[in-house]
Amino acid sequence: MGMMDGRAKGRNEGIALGRAEGRSEGIALGRAEGRAEGRNEGIALGRAEGRSEGIALGRAEGRTEGRAEGERMAKKEMVFSLAEIELPVERIAELVKVSVQQVQEWLTGKADIAR
Repeated sequence: MGMMDGRAKGRNEGIALGRAEGRSEGIALGRAEGRAEGRNEGIALGRAEGRSEGIALGRAEGRTEGRAEGERMAKKEMVFSLAEIELPVERIAELVKVSVQQVQEWLTGKADIAR
């Protein structure tokens, strides 16, 4: 019976050792897979959030630039209208709230287009 007890004891130790090694390998593999999945998910989420933020910022900037361009065009049209009624350049600049130089540049550009 001593031999059977030795075999049983050896088997039990082998099983315990195998379980411990298997558990360690499984934990290491699980961690590696988890990290890889987490990293990939993080990258995908980061890209999606970055795109959304970029689109929102681009739209906001576009609106701001569009409003500024619209205001500039309205002022330019006003300069042309006031010039047609022969107001002095200085008075046009004062009314439209732009520099005399800007009024002169716009009016010079209009003259070039008319040619």
